Amino acid sequence: MSSNEASPIGIKTLDEALGGGLFKGSLTLLEGPTGSGKTILSALFLYYGAAVVGEKGIYASLSLSKKFFYSYLKTVNMDFEELERKNLFRFLQFPTVVSKDALKEMVELMLMEFIEFKSERLVIDPINPLLTILSKIELRAAVHNVLKKYLERYEITGIIVADTAKGRLDPAYREIEFLSDIVLLMHSKVVNDNRVFRVYILKYRGHEIKKHIVEFTIKDIAQVNY
Repeated sequence: MSSNEASPIGIKTLDEALGGGLFKGSLTLLEGPTGSGKTILSALFLYYGAAVVGEKGIYASLSLSKKFFYSYLKTVNMDFEELERKNLFRFLQFPTVVSKDALKEMVELMLMEFIEFKSERLVIDPINPLLTILSKIELRAAVHNVLKKYLERYEITGIIVADTAKGRLDPAYREIEFLSDIVLLMHSKVVNDNRVFRVYILKYRGHEIKKHIVEFTIKDIAQVNY
């Protein structure tokens, strides 16, 4: 994969293991238990993309508020308010989805925002509310026929985040892993008062995985050179 085909995440060791980053137009499933670092890594993907690569990004939140997201990421040297002022980033906050009609309305609004903003990177965090509303067949259709086709058509690099109690998705929804081009599993631990993140690269369709396990710290994220 050449550098112009890759969308780097921003952590040098992780990007090297991925051969440069996530390939453009791909869908990545980022899964792991609460507190494993999924939000901070997906936010870095957007921040690095906008601040360094110059690629516009959208964070579609189904849980966190904009106020919390902005203040939380500032603690690790990511000023999303500044990116928003420069028209490089948008935060979309959606209410809790409780019906298929509400979900359809949310997806239509989301796609309109992507087209209008001309986003090149996308994060949806988390997809868990969708799992409770859609059947397995409906979920497959939504991911494969809507999301993946949209990303491929507009060459948007997308990450969907799944919060899992025991690390991996419930077997009933493992098909999301099959449909995703890339699957990353995250865990974290505290070592000598420093949080260490571990990323397992479980899948990278059509590309060689140069290293299957990558570790980095919260300090590494805070010290990324933008």
